[in-house]
Amino acid sequence: MRNYISIAALAFLAFSCGEAGVGFNIGKEFPISIPVDLPNGTPELIGTIPGDPPPVTRSEEYSLAGAGYDDLDALDAVEVVGLAFEITGVDAFEQFDLDAIEIDLVAQSGSNIAQISVTTPQLSNVTKTSISDPAGLAALEAALANQEDITANVSFDFGEVPNEDVNFEFVLYFDVIAKVRDL
Repeated sequence: MRNYISIAALAFLAFSCGEAGVGFNIGKEFPISIPVDLPNGTPELIGTIPGDPPPVTRSEEYSLAGAGYDDLDALDAVEVVGLAFEITGVDAFEQFDLDAIEIDLVAQSGSNIAQISVTTPQLSNVTKTSISDPAGLAALEAALANQEDITANVSFDFGEVPNEDVNFEFVLYFDVIAKVRDL
């Protein structure tokens, strides 16, 4: 008898979903790694003012498809929970002064989503740290909901010309929930 009741309950649940389908959320924190390799004497680091080099910019793309969301046609909405960054691989002799780190997020359509400043007085290893920019997060959600790829342009403004090779990795984390409707 218990089996019949279980089968009846499962049949009721299976047919109660209706024509709209079943919805579910897929949450995933996805890092994009931006390696920075600047050998000593790199032309990018030679500024017009002695000792004050121009910013060095590196770019990487983020997309929902690249983050492992397979069926973007079933995408109902996107929620960006947050952004975070970390810096790894900085050796003791690479800890040069940094005036600023700027992160520009640009949508595939060319629209500027956000410009985020990260403050750290010198280049050093930074454990995963949250970035807060609510206005930028809303624009990022809209671009991802339109299935646009996002380009992260990260500029490093050194306060001095490094006299050693500089090799480190800047990692930007996108914490995204894709709301999917399975039709």
